Amino acid sequence: MSLSNKCHQIIYFILFTPLLSSCLITLDVNKLNDRMFKKYDKNQNHAFEQTEFQPILKNIYRFEKQTHNLLDKNIGREDYLNSEFLAYDNNKDGHVTLVEIQSYDRKKYFTLKDENKNGFLDLDNEITFITNRRAYKSLVRLKYAFVFEEKRVISYEEYVIKVKKGLDANHDNRVSLEEYHNFNPIYCGC
Repeated sequence: MSLSNKCHQIIYFILFTPLLSSCLITLDVNKLNDRMFKKYDKNQNHAFEQTEFQPILKNIYRFEKQTHNLLDKNIGREDYLNSEFLAYDNNKDGHVTLVEIQSYDRKKYFTLKDENKNGFLDLDNEITFITNRRAYKSLVRLKYAFVFEEKRVISYEEYVIKVKKGLDANHDNRVSLEEYHNFNPIYCGC
């Protein structure tokens, strides 16, 4: 597997799964980002112009097609490359930054998980997915701030309650894109 494919699959995993799951990966994401920028960011400005971002988008397209995660199942590669760059470039300045990549990919992942397309994720499904005991144990072992209260490790039951409060900030028993977006950094103690 080439470096670009391997990097993209890892990036895809990190960005397209809740960040709690990505905490379980024991790689240095900063080093991965640095390698990605060294390889594709030809002018080293830590932003991708459209021509620099094309190889990354080609890998994303291939990966999403293989995993059946394309939002538009019938889109061709060239149309995908053009539309996705514009979608990633949130501020329309002709450059895509890491923040824009993460933001758009979270929205994209949310859209894929929103099965009935009502703009909300099912709270119980998200809690079940996020709060498996293996994830909790990994966060404790890796000493992520989310599972600590001062110096005390919170119990699994407290962890589930904390996840629910974080995901459902307005207590309406569903997860909006804003709640989902705001909760992601919390899991990893970021």
